[in-house]
Amino acid sequence: MQNVLKLAAALLLFICTQAHACDKAAAGETLLMMQEFSTAKVAGDGLEVRWSKKMDGQSKVSLLKMTTTYANMDACLTGGARHISFYNRKGRLVGTASPTVGIRLVD
Repeated sequence: MQNVLKLAAALLLFICTQAHACDKAAAGETLLMMQEFSTAKVAGDGLEVRWSKKMDGQSKVSLLKMTTTYANMDACLTGGARHISFYNRKGRLVGTASPTVGIRLVD
């Protein structure tokens, strides 16, 4: 529970900085915390993120917030938005982020 609270605080800090400018230090801290909830690998010119068991049963609202935060964090750290595919731990596509289409969940 304490790790979830730490992640929530880091996410809040990162989201609050998005309105002003990209804070790479906050994004890096958020990335470290997100490692508890996801794994990622480069796929072509994009990224594939697989959510961990800790994301099982999350509401669509929570999943969308995590997906949005991950995409914003990645854009901050890499210098621009790129295509990201988000999968649940069983390998089913649950969301995408795209520089042209934006962020959405997949039913």
